[in-house]
Amino acid sequence: GYCANDSTRALCICTDAALSGDDCRTHCPGLQGPLYDADNDSYVFFECNQHGACDHVRWQCDCDAGYGGSGCEIEYVPFSFSGAMVAGRMLWMFWVLILSVFCSLIVASIGWLWSKQTYKSVMVLGVRISTLFSVGLILLCCGSICDLIQPQTPHAYNVMCHLRIYFYGIGAVLTIMVPLLKSYRVRSVFKQARKN
Repeated sequence: GYCANDSTRALCICTDAALSGDDCRTHCPGLQGPLYDADNDSYVFFECNQHGACDHVRWQCDCDAGYGGSGCEIEYVPFSFSGAMVAGRMLWMFWVLILSVFCSLIVASIGWLWSKQTYKSVMVLGVRISTLFSVGLILLCCGSICDLIQPQTPHAYNVMCHLRIYFYGIGAVLTIMVPLLKSYRVRSVFKQARKN
């Protein structure tokens, strides 16, 4: 810039849009220059480390994609999900497999209970009540599997979210209801024994 001699105080006239203020020292962060431009035989300034645009009102940089910092001096490195995706997929498959095995074991135990319901120890346990408890556990496992599945489309995500809430809710009710029913059954047995 140059000094305006016709003013009552020292006042600089800035010759480049990259500079401003009374002394031409106000600029965006990341200013580079003056650099000689041989094509135009002049000196030029580059703002925001040549990776963004300067807002000449607020004197802040609006960085290009992939750059950050106050003067766009930080170059971001793209993060690759390949390793994390493989590990996440393997962990997801492990949990789905474990929960599926749990569900299979619970179904097998329900079948065993119904096939052996004539035994005295199984009759004392209560086949119907144990089946309700087991169905509640299966629904809780299904809710956990729905929680592990993360679909990409919004509609499928909403469906999976609703299924998860349904399975968790009904499974928890059935699982908690069984001890209450069992205590009611024990109470009614003792009550009838007192009458006799």
